[in-house]
Amino acid sequence: MAAGPGGAVPARISGRWPAVAGWAGAYAFAETLAGLLSIAIAGHDRADWTPFLACRPWLLAVAALLLAARPWRFRLAAMALGLAGATLGGALWLAAKGAGDAIAALRIFGASILLLAAVELVLRLARWAGGRRWRLLAAALLLGLALLPGAVAAYERVALGPLDPPPPARRPPLHLLSGLPLIWSEGGVAETLGRSRPLAAMLLLRSRHDVLPLAAARPRSLAGPGPLLAVQPRIDAEGLVALDDWVWRGGRMLLLADPDVRWPTRLPPGDPARPPGVAPLLPLLAHWGLALSPAGGDPLMLRDVEWAGAVWRVRPGAPGRLASTDGACAILAGGLAADCRIGQGRAVILADADLLDDDLWVGMGSHGTGRFRRTADNGPLIAAILADLGDGQPVEPSDSVVWIESPLRPDRHWLLALLPSLLLLAAGLVMGRRGIHAAVVTKSSQTYPQAMHRYKERTVADFRHRRE
Repeated sequence: MAAGPGGAVPARISGRWPAVAGWAGAYAFAETLAGLLSIAIAGHDRADWTPFLACRPWLLAVAALLLAARPWRFRLAAMALGLAGATLGGALWLAAKGAGDAIAALRIFGASILLLAAVELVLRLARWAGGRRWRLLAAALLLGLALLPGAVAAYERVALGPLDPPPPARRPPLHLLSGLPLIWSEGGVAETLGRSRPLAAMLLLRSRHDVLPLAAARPRSLAGPGPLLAVQPRIDAEGLVALDDWVWRGGRMLLLADPDVRWPTRLPPGDPARPPGVAPLLPLLAHWGLALSPAGGDPLMLRDVEWAGAVWRVRPGAPGRLASTDGACAILAGGLAADCRIGQGRAVILADADLLDDDLWVGMGSHGTGRFRRTADNGPLIAAILADLGDGQPVEPSDSVVWIESPLRPDRHWLLALLPSLLLLAAGLVMGRRGIHAAVVTKSSQTYPQAMHRYKERTVADFRHRRE
């Protein structure tokens, strides 16, 4: 708008952008705060996107209904900017927790734009078919879409990417010696075939290794390539000698020895098919310079185990405590694990066999062993140790979990997460105030009276003369 000669014209700043920034900031603030509160209230003890993504479809539908009467350009701009602010806030919070991933944030924002397009399509269909009450029809359609089985899960799958790590290119051999029903159930072949789902730990190991069960520890059975996983094995004196000789000559073994095994069983006490005790293994551990005793204390207590440059949070059942008697073994995680160099070989011992039980670490749903569902790292820790012992594929970094120490307590990282939404709100406020108060005053040599009004074109003398 051009200023006339000698005029003072207010500068016109578009009234839409302050409102767009305000709506976007309000949405980003609401979604970020809802995600943080869900982490605190539900005790979500990991740094990942799932609490924020769980709130996004619902809040986006509510925001779309509140802005339904606005022009579509305004609505899309406000919600897209709000999604960007909320995604940036979540990314900043994850980065502060040590789980930052710019590529994941971009993928999540792209999936959210697709979700926004679906919500806008629903609004337009409702406007076209709903008549005067099209807003109620839009609300019903959005609610039905959100409650449709698999709809929100499909959106999360697109946003988060593959829920399970990709299978390795090759599966090296892994020998398995166990007295626990890891492969065969206690009821025999019929019950094993009728079991709906094998143990999650075995599914994980089979996806990474060619698992070869062993009936007994004998020199001939141990002669093949690959490491050995021994889980509370049934073993005799000949087997102990074979294990010691095999490890001394260069064998690599992960041994799970539990002084208080509590593996779930339906067999009565005294049945020889029940999970065996640890007594037959104690002479071998003493020969390697280790003492194993019950740990006592609280069972099911979470432990952090540092292995291969990562921290794994495991939930053992009723673990024991390992102690070194001659300093030949490195004791880890407060006695839960020991790493021993024996001759030319290596043996890693974990003082718990119950940690392979699904109830201790597998989450709900079909992807209960993935990083977004599992409740502990029991299975991935076993896979990481076996990969370190043998020539197996290392655990994918994308499958690691960044655990939070105190999820129930808000911290200073909350303010960092809310910063993008607060900046959007501040930008909307500043632009709004500029639109109200800004004025451009131009220089002019004109003096009154000015011929711009029917009264202004007369001088004071004219008014005085007319009054007289």
